[in-house]
Amino acid sequence: MNKIEHSSLGVLPAGGGFGVCRWLLVFACFSILYGTTAQRGVSWQDSGKYQYRVWQGEYEDEGGLALAHPLYIAAGRLARLVPVADLPTRLNWLSAVAMAVMLANLAAGVSLITSVPWTGLAIAGMLGVSHTPWWLGTVAETYPLSAAGLAGELYLLIRLMRRPHWGWLAALAGLNGLGLSVHNLAMLPLLVYVCVVVWLIRRGKLPAWSILPAGGAWLAGAGLILAMTVRQALLSGSYLAAGWSALVGIYSRDVLNVRFAGSMKHNLCLSAINFFSFLTPLAIIGWGRLLRRVGLPLGLAIIAITVIDFAFVLRYSVPDQFMFLLPALIQVGLAAGVGLAELSAGADNRRKIFFIAAGCAMSMLLQTVLVGSAPVLAKRAGITSQRARPLPFRDDVRYWLVPWKHNERSAELFALSALEQADPEGIIVADTTCLPPLLLVRQRHGRWPGVDIQFRNQPLPLNSPAEEIFRAAKGRPIYVVSPIEGYTPRKLLDNSQFEKLPSQVLYRVIPAK
Repeated sequence: MNKIEHSSLGVLPAGGGFGVCRWLLVFACFSILYGTTAQRGVSWQDSGKYQYRVWQGEYEDEGGLALAHPLYIAAGRLARLVPVADLPTRLNWLSAVAMAVMLANLAAGVSLITSVPWTGLAIAGMLGVSHTPWWLGTVAETYPLSAAGLAGELYLLIRLMRRPHWGWLAALAGLNGLGLSVHNLAMLPLLVYVCVVVWLIRRGKLPAWSILPAGGAWLAGAGLILAMTVRQALLSGSYLAAGWSALVGIYSRDVLNVRFAGSMKHNLCLSAINFFSFLTPLAIIGWGRLLRRVGLPLGLAIIAITVIDFAFVLRYSVPDQFMFLLPALIQVGLAAGVGLAELSAGADNRRKIFFIAAGCAMSMLLQTVLVGSAPVLAKRAGITSQRARPLPFRDDVRYWLVPWKHNERSAELFALSALEQADPEGIIVADTTCLPPLLLVRQRHGRWPGVDIQFRNQPLPLNSPAEEIFRAAKGRPIYVVSPIEGYTPRKLLDNSQFEKLPSQVLYRVIPAK
């Protein structure tokens, strides 16, 4: 039985059908691809927020424990030791490395389930240049680290069901626990794992005592988030409230939604791009042949996880819904590997193998061309913006459609311009998209000491009447980024006027006459 080396990023198979060399080949290729195309510097919205939290060493989040992601923050803090580039760029590179681990783990899982090593390489190549994996591999996000763990779990699940052993189960449980300390997406396949373990024990393939080391491994892996939950329960006096915070945080309505999300057009577009590849027909073939190819128990487990992943993303109504497609795309890759093995079955002559390999290579080329040319195609179709409001220096269509971000500096350019405009004593009231780059750029440059950025209800009482807000400003100018509902406090919108010169990025708030 092969030895396993596991880390917070995933699982490295040390032998078997795929082998260390092939794993390292996939990892190296995509580390280079994502690393060279990763964003340099600060980012917008959640990515910028993670960069700021790592900079500050903040392991908790105002939105609840479900948004804490403590293992990601810990990994980010370790990135401070890298003696190259600034910290925000290093965190973008962390995503590149994590996504490369995901693809290497998936390649190992595909090769294991098909018993054909080259299928793993082909599937990793095609999935790796798909829109969502590439996009998330270039900015600071928790999803690549979470996906690396999921792909490793699938590898271990296949190992466990092929050759049941308590060691495989303990490794699977420990890795899932680590995943929970990264992101709550780790909970999605947990019920399937439990059902598999119960089935194996009832069939006499695993001893009942194997639950004990598995449970201990899971608790150890999830130790960070569990410790934070217990701490909050002790401080608040309510285990129920702490548990609820750890499960859903402020997103209870979205997490518990049971209806189709009715995705916004931009999410449908961004999600659909992933399926314009050879992976889609291969996955359809793979799902059709899965039970016959891998057997009923393993096939049902994979199908169940796939259904859960797709069901979750389809009814999860958040603005960045396309990012949550990543776990489902891993399942697509696994099924496509089975389809590829079926398609090449009996391929004794080199010509057939050549044409199949050429089809995979052509798919990778066409996928890259598609995502690169998508902004031009979108603009020719009359699509100029996909979001509620424009942001300074950012071409929204290109920002969301093109996965490479090495030449994307709009967040940093905005922050520099905004801070210069608000200097020497302005107050910037920023929304959640613009706040992180403002905080990071000011922190990194150590300038603009007289400029205040509204943060955690300071320095202005934004829930108070407009008169009190202006009184608290004490004559200092107040600025906002977008004077529209959802981005500027209602009290200011209803009782103010807004002025901005064409060369400026911020609107100055003027009391209504």
